[in-house]
Amino acid sequence: TAGTNPFASATDPLADLVKVMLDNKAPQLQRQLLIGTYELAAGLKLSQFIQAQLGDLTGARFAMGKLQHAMGFDIFPDQGRPNHTTSTAANYVANGVNAIGTGTVAAPVVIKTGTGAWADGDIVTINGTTYAVDGTNSTNIALVFKNQTLVAVTADADAVTKKASHSVNLAVQPGALGLAMRYLEQDLEKAGAGKAFPIVDPNTGALMMLHDLGGYHAEQYEITALYGAKIILPQLAARLMGSTTS
Repeated sequence: TAGTNPFASATDPLADLVKVMLDNKAPQLQRQLLIGTYELAAGLKLSQFIQAQLGDLTGARFAMGKLQHAMGFDIFPDQGRPNHTTSTAANYVANGVNAIGTGTVAAPVVIKTGTGAWADGDIVTINGTTYAVDGTNSTNIALVFKNQTLVAVTADADAVTKKASHSVNLAVQPGALGLAMRYLEQDLEKAGAGKAFPIVDPNTGALMMLHDLGGYHAEQYEITALYGAKIILPQLAARLMGSTTS
């Protein structure tokens, strides 16, 4: 629920996330959940998490105040977890029949009667299904979604219900992300096995660390800085809405 801490009283939202990820055919390995400090504090007080922590043979999770792993998710607190401030858009309804597959720039969901502009990332519900709004391309008569299209036909005057402001906790499987980096200028063949050394990008001056991890019939290189990341498979990620204040 937007504006409510998802772990205020139970771990039920985790089970809902499991369903969403399974429905979207997200791989079950390496699922991660990034939460804010409010969610962390609430989760640490829940009996389900406490019992799981005490069941850890080493007791390390309880000692360190970590949730770590639950229902297939590796859980990480993030002090920089963003909040979404909802727009002024209100009271919009569907204008006539909108077909399955609409909600794109070329074929938006047609709406009417409402007031106020949409913000990028607004969350709306239409006939029980939740959609993220593309605020850049949506207007007071056309609703465009982010990486989604309408899954059920609308009738005239079907409600477009907007969610309240909320914190943005993120469940993600790494396959959802595309990472970008430049080719390295250094000759990697000259890198010593098992060594790590700094390199500087000549165009931006960005300092990065290159790790050369050698092995038997194997060679692996890792770099600690990237130029950017983008969600390329949105079905492998889900937003868990929370509270911005508690």
